[in-house]
Amino acid sequence: MNEAQDKRRQAAQRLRTWRKAAIHTAVVAGAFAAVVCGKMVWAYGHMRANDPVDNPAILALRETMKQRPDDRQIVREVRQTDLAIRTEYFRGKYFVHSGAIPLAGGLMVLLAAVKAAQSCHEKLPALSPPVDARKEDAHIAAVARWTVGVLLFALLGAALALVLMSAEPPALQAQRGPATAAAAGGKAT
Repeated sequence: MNEAQDKRRQAAQRLRTWRKAAIHTAVVAGAFAAVVCGKMVWAYGHMRANDPVDNPAILALRETMKQRPDDRQIVREVRQTDLAIRTEYFRGKYFVHSGAIPLAGGLMVLLAAVKAAQSCHEKLPALSPPVDARKEDAHIAAVARWTVGVLLFALLGAALALVLMSAEPPALQAQRGPATAAAAGGKAT
């Protein structure tokens, strides 16, 4: 008796340990997914705000370049600034597009850890009153008979509706005339 209780206690302790590990994993995965999602939102906003086409720094340098077209230093500065802005823009765009993979991975780990924590939760067995097998079998048989009867009635009703809807009304046959009614399958009178 003592040995059985010890085994149950040890099994319950192992379940609690696994549940704690699953909860900690879920917390870390959730934090990771939140950080990746936040970084993606920030990168998207930053990318939209720093459009390389309408960047004020480039526009100001181009205006200066128009005033002094022979100055090679300004041309070099425009090129370097343009390269830096475009590099940052495309890096943010790449991160927004490729960040979905780690985000999806973090969310999958989060869901798996939550499911594992839920399955490791100790559940007390539900006590059910003893059931008489004969009464249960009789009830199942009665329900099955009613189900078959209702389905048969519905099937016959659907068949009758199809027959009635596919038959041509006599008034329509009379309007068409004897030649077309005979061709349509009706009798010519």
